[in-house]
Amino acid sequence: MQQGLPAPSFCEVVSCAILPEGIVSQAACRSFRRFEAKLAHSARPGATRWRRLTGVSKGVFTVAQTKSTSATAAQPSYIPTREELVLEARKLVPVLRERAQASDELRTLPDETVADLKAAGIHKIFTPKRYGGFEMDWGAHVDVSRELGRGCGSTSWVASVVMSHTWILGRFPARAQEEFWPDTPDAIIATAFAGGGTMEPVDGGFVL
Repeated sequence: MQQGLPAPSFCEVVSCAILPEGIVSQAACRSFRRFEAKLAHSARPGATRWRRLTGVSKGVFTVAQTKSTSATAAQPSYIPTREELVLEARKLVPVLRERAQASDELRTLPDETVADLKAAGIHKIFTPKRYGGFEMDWGAHVDVSRELGRGCGSTSWVASVVMSHTWILGRFPARAQEEFWPDTPDAIIATAFAGGGTMEPVDGGFVL
């Protein structure tokens, strides 16, 4: 019998998803491993809700703590309010309704919709300010997603997912963030989670 194959780890999946061509330095991978270990440790019974969700303390990577990073100059001169971003999402509702059928038929968001979301700054809700983002809270994420959903449910779902994945990268160690954001401050991030376990090849398929 062949030995079971280990499922890919969280850091292996994320590093392949967010870094160009899946390339990640040894230093960044060590940072990902430490973050992964924190996630596992913080999932123990009795851990606070925040630590179960993030594995780190809230606000650990603040602008003040990283003011000497190479991307500090990218901080925008104007940060919109939650209400202003919701208004930007509201302005998109009519055109999102017009494109909803096309989104279903394409099974992806039209390029025009992606461009509109980026022009509105919606993808930067969770991006740290030091990298040119807005560094907002989950309330802004929920309000904007709800508003987009009035125009197109698919657009709302996709926007919500990529916003939350930006939030995940914002919880990574500063060294890992520095390998990604300075060169791609306007990026839209999509990643995946991989649970623990093994996969064993058997006749006709695999046993998980």
